[in-house]
Parts: sequence; C-alpha cells; structure tokens
Amino acid sequence: MTISIALAGKPNSGKSTFFKAATLANVEIANYPFTTIDANHGVGYVRTPCPCRELNLIAALREGVRFVPIEMIDVAGLVPDAHKGRRAWK
Repeated sequence: MTISIALAGKPNSGKSTFFKAATLANVEIANYPFTTIDANHGVGYVRTPCPCRELNLIAALREGVRFVPIEMIDVAGLVPDAHKGRRAWK
C-alpha cells in the first residue's frame, strides 16, 4: 500500500520549493505564478519509530527508526473557477 499526498494551494506560495526539498526531484522553481502546469510526481520519506523495538523483534533498522515512502504530487496553483479552465488571478 502506498500513501499519496498532494501539495495544493495558491499560486506562487512555495509548493514546488517544498516538493523539491522533500523529494530531491529536479523541478522548475520560479518567482512567477503558474510555473507548474503539469503535476510533478516524486517520493519523500517520513521518519517514524519502528514498532519492532516495542515488540522485542530483531530489526535491521538503524537506531530503531524506519523511513516510510510517501508519494508526493505537486499540483498547479489553485485559483477560483479553475474547474472552468481559468488559470490566473484577476
């Protein structure tokens, strides 16, 4: 089972910057709205304690921590009436 999350929000608010930092994917970042037109896909990791330690199981994990992969999707900035094809703020 894969966990997927989408980064959504207003245009030019740092979604792609966060996406690039979290996934190390090479995505375009610019100081103007609608740099992202097509969604970017990547994988980030969430650090979490391994349940093996509490269950006294032997785990080949460093310091009892595991990294869970999370699919991340960086979508274009959201604007009013986007469902009608509108792509810019007034």
